[in-house]
Amino acid sequence: MYEDHYNENPNLDRATETPGQTYFTWKDLNCGIALNVYTRYFRLVDCDDFTRRFFANEGVKMCPSEKYPEDLFAYTRAMINMK
Repeated sequence: MYEDHYNENPNLDRATETPGQTYFTWKDLNCGIALNVYTRYFRLVDCDDFTRRFFANEGVKMCPSEKYPEDLFAYTRAMINMK
């Protein structure tokens, strides 16, 4: 699968047994969940203030933000460049 495949379709298919629900919607999103997008998992760890206000206006409570995962590549590069 080419990397551009993620950008081809703005509607992301969701794996569900519920008939009629074939795409992700804003109601499926929240901090702390993992989205399965074309067999790759993306963890939602944070959102901006606009998104928090939007969800609050819609009556959905957002979960608290999580810490960003440690970037091991950047850490390794920093250690290599120190030598």
